[in-house]
Parts: sequence; C-alpha cells; structure tokens
Amino acid sequence: MGVNFSTESKDVPEASERVIFSVFCSDSTSFAHWKKVELSWKEAQLILEVFEELLLPFYPYLSGLHSPNQARHLLNEHGFTWWLDRESIKALNVVLPV
Repeated sequence: MGVNFSTESKDVPEASERVIFSVFCSDSTSFAHWKKVELSWKEAQLILEVFEELLLPFYPYLSGLHSPNQARHLLNEHGFTWWLDRESIKALNVVLPV
C-alpha cells in the first residue's frame, strides 16, 4: 500500500470541500453527535461552577511554566518533578537542543 503525502497534488479536495461533500452525502462520520456535544458542555459547565463557587482554588501561573508553584510543591513532597521543568533541567545539568 502506497501513501503519498505530497501537497502538490491538484486533484485533492480542500478540507472544507470534504466537509461540504460529507453534508451532501449525509455522511455524519466527520461530525460529533449532538449528545456528545451536549455532554461535553455539561462537563465544562461543572468545571466553571466549581471555580465560580470557589469549591477548589485556582492557581494562575506564568506562560512557559508547566504548573503553578503549588503543584510543583505537591509533586516535590512526594519525590516527583515535572518532566522538562526548568528547575528539573537545571538540577540535572541537561542541555536541551534549541
């Protein structure tokens, strides 16, 4: 079986064309079922309500970090660290390629 991932093919339909064709053919395999979408929103709503009602603390953290300091301390208490966290890399004296 041969697979060609070339982007130079002229007879390959665009993604939007494939979606429109799926609609015309009544092919629902490219789309999420409404019940799945509704369930996803219910789960997202539960998360929002937990934070709105302050049932769990929300710890913001800076871009580029893996987690807030509180999560790092929790891991450290049990002898773990985040993989490739800046502090872990410095402690291991690892040089990562850029």
